[in-house]
Amino acid sequence: MAAWDFFWVELLVLGKLVRCMLFFAIDVATRKVEILGLHAQLTGPWMEPVELPPRSHNLNSHAERFVRSIKEECLDHLILFSEEQLQYVLTEYLKYYHHERIHLPLLPRHLSSRLQR
Repeated sequence: MAAWDFFWVELLVLGKLVRCMLFFAIDVATRKVEILGLHAQLTGPWMEPVELPPRSHNLNSHAERFVRSIKEECLDHLILFSEEQLQYVLTEYLKYYHHERIHLPLLPRHLSSRLQR
């Protein structure tokens, strides 16, 4: 099963803030993330808001957790000046996320309980 979502990243380009939208997918079973798109100044019908069911705050919890992780662990600490820099940072973070970062729900129960202490 996969989850997907969008999130914004602001870049400082020639002294002005530019919002870039990232579209990504995450495999829930393995936590593997793929960036599917990175665009600034988006327009079009796919940008229309979608109405969610009431009380659905955990509707896309795996994708929302990834957004929180990448922002808190990486993007909130940087000022980026171009889409190329953003792409580089995303590539490096995903290497870390896939190969070095511990994903507690994926560990055997006896190991994850030791790490949470």
